[in-house]
Amino acid sequence: MPGAPTAVGSAPGFSWPRAGKDRALRNHWHLFQRLAATRRIGLARLAGGGLGLLLLTAQGCGTPLAAGRANFRAGRFEQAEQAFSRVKPEARDQVLYHMERGTVRQAAGWLAASTEDYLAAYDELKRLETYSVSSGGASLVINDNVQPFRGAPFERSLLHVMTALNHLGRGRWDEAAVEARRLLASLDPEQRGDFPEDAFSRYVAGLCFELQDDPSNAALQYRLANELIDHAEIEPETGRLRAREPVITPPEGEEPPPPPPWPAREMGQELVVLIMLGRSPSGAELSVGSAGFRGGAYAEIWDGETLLGRSYLLTDVGQLAIETERKLALIKAAKEAARLAIKEGIAQAIEHNSDDVWGSLARLILLGLLDQPDIRRWETLPGALHVARVPVARRLETYSVVIKNFAGATLSRTGVDFPLQHRRGLSVSWYWDLPARPVADRAEERWIEREMPADPEPPAAVVPTAPAPPEPRESLGN
Repeated sequence: MPGAPTAVGSAPGFSWPRAGKDRALRNHWHLFQRLAATRRIGLARLAGGGLGLLLLTAQGCGTPLAAGRANFRAGRFEQAEQAFSRVKPEARDQVLYHMERGTVRQAAGWLAASTEDYLAAYDELKRLETYSVSSGGASLVINDNVQPFRGAPFERSLLHVMTALNHLGRGRWDEAAVEARRLLASLDPEQRGDFPEDAFSRYVAGLCFELQDDPSNAALQYRLANELIDHAEIEPETGRLRAREPVITPPEGEEPPPPPPWPAREMGQELVVLIMLGRSPSGAELSVGSAGFRGGAYAEIWDGETLLGRSYLLTDVGQLAIETERKLALIKAAKEAARLAIKEGIAQAIEHNSDDVWGSLARLILLGLLDQPDIRRWETLPGALHVARVPVARRLETYSVVIKNFAGATLSRTGVDFPLQHRRGLSVSWYWDLPARPVADRAEERWIEREMPADPEPPAAVVPTAPAPPEPRESLGN
């Protein structure tokens, strides 16, 4: 083939692999071949180029994202959103950028803007389903940072979960059910492979179906969620939760003790709170094994001075990330071996065609400066995903969340009135134990009203001798 890198074949102990037919690989080969053959390019300029490639491929949009993440974790949502919005992400980081900014906007209460980001990430993922040959070949010569970020399978599923939370928080039951179907598609073995799935995603899908009056599909998802946890039980027909008691073998001739009762439903109303605690591990923490279960905290739900019930952990995001990394370890090891062989072959060819200095410099750039691991991940995700489903005597417009540690000591108490939506006898809300609480943005509320005009109400009777009653809070639910 004209222009093929035949010189590599003359390097001892190396033969050009089939991947050498990839156009991107040939381009990288010719780049280094020209650098080695052109004596006018000084050593300093070549080293500087290697440093430039290192910065280009290793940092991506990491520095601007770091500023936004730091403000987010400190509860400075507006500053975090501004930091993200100032970023002009490169094409390979579009999905990660929209995931991160969408989470910041969600935490701030800007649910419509957050949904736009999440849907932009989903659209980009669909576009990336056709594998980019050029970035795939480049990753064999440089590193995986040149490839578009797609996220781990569980991150792609949680993208649909977080989008569904926005729809639930705005009372958009049909849109939530659509997102639940997308979520189930991401959990299908053909999409997920043998990577782990999580119970929280299944429960959210079931809740979305229940709110759309689809009890059979809701029960199926609740049953699948129940099969994924071992410390709590989910009743498929109702979605109610209770602690899973250890199996005790009674003495011979005695009956086993009865299981604890399910939460009562005689009150006629229920409140479901999807609870997010802590933060998920960063890519750097995962790379050194510093991740996983974080403390065993849980939430109690209170109505004034009345305890309604507690939450149960369904998904530990850190553990999901660790299990995913274990699955990826063999794949990464095989790819790294191929990458090292190609890089060494290029360095040997440059050394063969020029001198030892150029070959050593190529090794420095290829095996040192450019050999950087890809530790990008969705770092604004919560760390632990809980569900509390409790009976209530009336439709609540506010409730309190008390966070307790594994020993039962109170860590915080927070009143919640947003997001909180109602549909018939079921109230739905979500809570995240961040340093600041989301607030419904007035401009966004007006935008929602323009987009979804409410049915006109008859004018209230005018009573001249009495002050006008306060305007009730509008609910987007039925």
